[in-house]
Amino acid sequence: MKTSLVTSCMNRHEHLSQSLPTWLNKGFDEIIVLDWSSTIPLHEIISKNQNGSVILAELVEKRKYFSQAKSKNLKMRLAKNPLICTLDCDIIILDEDF
Repeated sequence: MKTSLVTSCMNRHEHLSQSLPTWLNKGFDEIIVLDWSSTIPLHEIISKNQNGSVILAELVEKRKYFSQAKSKNLKMRLAKNPLICTLDCDIIILDEDF
């Protein structure tokens, strides 16, 4: 069954640049990264770790503060697959975990 991994991130570039590569090639059909108004957009991190399954979604209306509940609702709605794995942007998936 197809699976989506979804996460949201606001100004946690270092965390995402370490964790995102560990999510690739783990069987997720899509990886959605919701940029919740980062002062520096996440484009560079996404392009460095692109394997065709990573989708960057950005808020059009900028937010001053991160909202866990609102970001979770939005990223879950963006997922296209019936199974959804939600992770914080700093979670590293080790090979032995999968």
